[in-house]
Amino acid sequence: MTAVDLRHRIVVSEIEPVTSIRQTMAIADIPNSSLQVPADAPELRSRRFTVDEYVRLIALGMFGDDERLELLEGLIVPMMTRVPPHEVALRLVSKALDRRLPAGYDLRVQSSIQLGASVPEPDCTIVIGETRHYIDHHPSASEIALVVEVSDSSLRIDRTTKARIYAAAGISIYWIVNLPERQLEVWSDPTGEAEQPGYLKTLVFKVGENVSLVLGDKQVGDIAVADLLP
Repeated sequence: MTAVDLRHRIVVSEIEPVTSIRQTMAIADIPNSSLQVPADAPELRSRRFTVDEYVRLIALGMFGDDERLELLEGLIVPMMTRVPPHEVALRLVSKALDRRLPAGYDLRVQSSIQLGASVPEPDCTIVIGETRHYIDHHPSASEIALVVEVSDSSLRIDRTTKARIYAAAGISIYWIVNLPERQLEVWSDPTGEAEQPGYLKTLVFKVGENVSLVLGDKQVGDIAVADLLP
């Protein structure tokens, strides 16, 4: 087990704003040679939405049924396309967590949570309480024991934007199942709301090592890293 401070290895970058997903996709289909941008063309401006506005847009059916979106720091962002290795890893992670889940906790898979100006949809979330407790609201930071992201093409966002959101909210433990590097990253000791929110401690676990599943202050089991990777 090697302790690594990923904050010094990763350049933090912002999400690329998407104001109209359909328009963006249409433009992307046009050959670059046919695009003529005037020199005096104004810069693209983005608009940040509140959580209430985002929820209303969903209720009004403003997004297509096949559009997978998240609200991240007020920006409506399309989620990465799921590929077979991601699907397999997600199933492995959810099974490993579910088998070790003690009474009083619930496992949510690709379900929304609400953190300040964000409504992300982590791959796995362990929350406090029974399933029906969340019939009228998304889990908030105080109700969350663990957040897990399965990362392939989303690795940059998961290490920067998502980590910043989770740390600012005070999520105590954040796992990144890193598929490209075949490792598990355990991020802990969040700063909470700060000028530059982040996690002060990151441990990297490789294949052949075990990671402790800690909920609250209690260790509830060990998981082999190999059991989380496809």
